[in-house]
Order: sequence, then C-alpha cells, then structure tokens
Amino acid sequence: MDKNTLNKFKNTEIDYVHFITEGDENVCDICDKLWENNPYSIDEAQKISKNLHKNCRCKWIACDKDDTLRSSI
Repeated sequence: MDKNTLNKFKNTEIDYVHFITEGDENVCDICDKLWENNPYSIDEAQKISKNLHKNCRCKWIACDKDDTLRSSI
C-alpha cells in the first residue's frame, strides 16, 4: 500500500478515495470489507492505511463523494 499516494491526493485537494483490491482469491477478508464500504474521505483512508497488513496489494484511487472514479493525477 503506497501511503504516499494518499498524501499526494490530500495535497492536490482530492477529498475522497476508493479502495480497490486485486479482486482475486488472495484478497483477505479485511481488504474485501474495506472495498465493500467505499468511498472514504482522505482522513479516513489515512487512518485505515496505518493498520493495513504488510505487503498489501490494494490501492487507493481518487473519486468523488458519490464514488465516481476520477482520472489519475
């Protein structure tokens, strides 16, 4: 999990992010549940990221409050 991505989003005034998993059989229950509860505010996402497991393959991508995905920055 790249925590620098969240800092970059926050610095560019992106307020919400979408948690995305690899979508395969190796996704853990914690990450699967996080995916089901999208979107997250940047502040929520930063708190969540501190507690994710080592070598997590999931990513945060920018979105709007209604969970509409935004183009990359």
